[in-house]
Amino acid sequence: ARRGAAEQSAMWLPMHGDRLLRVLCVEFAEPQPGAIVCALLARAGLRADADGVYKKVYEGQGLRKPVYYAANDQEDGRLEIWGVEVSRVERLTLFQTLPLPVDGRLAFSGMLRVAESLCSELGGRLLDQKRRPLNAAGVAAMRREVEEFVAAHPALEETRP
Repeated sequence: ARRGAAEQSAMWLPMHGDRLLRVLCVEFAEPQPGAIVCALLARAGLRADADGVYKKVYEGQGLRKPVYYAANDQEDGRLEIWGVEVSRVERLTLFQTLPLPVDGRLAFSGMLRVAESLCSELGGRLLDQKRRPLNAAGVAAMRREVEEFVAAHPALEETRP
């Protein structure tokens, strides 16, 4: 069985005491045209990289660093293949690893807004990293984890290259 983008990301993103991985999934009621999903991500300020995975990038203070990513759960995470959008998207995974070059709380809120917007506009539902429905209590728990991480690692948030 093939692994989804979130499961793959857990294998290559560093997971140590000074890192926190946050994952949100959007599962569409019906597969969505890739061009529409890509257009909505672009409207939210995400751009495709060379591998066809979309990312929100922070540019400032001489830095150009990803803040969070959006990946297809099929096609090895790609939403574009050689510049052409994939035909259908069934589930999208948004993820970030803290610390970030920006406030992690604001970055998580931005990622959540994008996920909620996709759910609203395309008829999807929000899931957690284990693909369980994510309700307000689950979102609040994620926010607390991010806030606790930022409070425990303030120097990392401010100085990460």
